[in-house]
Amino acid sequence: MESQNKYKFSVFTCTYNRANLLPRVYESLRAQSFRDFEWILIDNGSTDNTQDVIAPWLAAAEFPIRHIKHDTNRGLQARYNEGIDIAQGEFWLSLDSDDACNPDTLETFYALWNEIPDADKPNFCGVTVNCQTQHGELDGDLYPEDRFDSNTLETLYKYKVKGEKWGMKKLRVMREFPFPDVDDHVTPIIVWRKMARKYQTRYANVSLRTYFVNENGREDQLSKSDSQAKLVAAGERMNTEDVFKNDSRWFVFAPIQFLKKAVVYKQLSEKIGISFSQQLADIGSPLERVLLVVAYPFDIVYSNFLGKSDFVRQYAKKM
Repeated sequence: MESQNKYKFSVFTCTYNRANLLPRVYESLRAQSFRDFEWILIDNGSTDNTQDVIAPWLAAAEFPIRHIKHDTNRGLQARYNEGIDIAQGEFWLSLDSDDACNPDTLETFYALWNEIPDADKPNFCGVTVNCQTQHGELDGDLYPEDRFDSNTLETLYKYKVKGEKWGMKKLRVMREFPFPDVDDHVTPIIVWRKMARKYQTRYANVSLRTYFVNENGREDQLSKSDSQAKLVAAGERMNTEDVFKNDSRWFVFAPIQFLKKAVVYKQLSEKIGISFSQQLADIGSPLERVLLVVAYPFDIVYSNFLGKSDFVRQYAKKM
């Protein structure tokens, strides 16, 4: 592991077959007013012309690029861990390979961090902000206050803040909570929840990232093969199981959310061939087992809005 803090930020991008979209990430970084950063760019087994697109940047970029090319596609969590291991920034910021960010993004993140009193900073893992669509619209909800100290669990369950959010984390904390070392595809929320059980986050009602919706040319980050779909389902089942085992105290704030999670847990378990009796054994406390039983009659209704195959594709796009 290399030493930390050579840079203020390590910006991380994992890409797969997005040669047509990746240039706007590069241009976003070129435009940054705050220049103390490195870009860790990991090609997760692309089969398009990604390498031809990247090559001129490696020769001409005015900021350091740490480029790693892989021949095979693996779960995003494996590439996260790889990037975290070599990062040399004080802060970690993941910028998706099909998004863009404002020219003052890094400058604003650092200013927001420095608004936190020095005595309180050890209790914080980072700063999170809003996102906007390519049409300039807020994606989701505002936070209850313009400066708001909370955590992922409280904002989700108690305040019910929805929508795309984006945050920087202290690299030290990212290393404290590595992603699960599994072959299954696991979304980052499983790590953010673990952080939330120990650290606070400073939330701010500013939009720094542009999230492109319904855009032509966006490619799924996984194939739609049944084997890949099962990897996604297994990873998301792990994610849902973590909610039931560790976050049940939030049930009183969001009973419907937990019921939906139980439906999803049932769907995912069936996708990878796990019996109902084994689901009950794995899920944890009596409360969660009751929810799983209640979820059965709701499954038919809920599937009209979030079918099993659609659910898998929803998460596949995030890998």
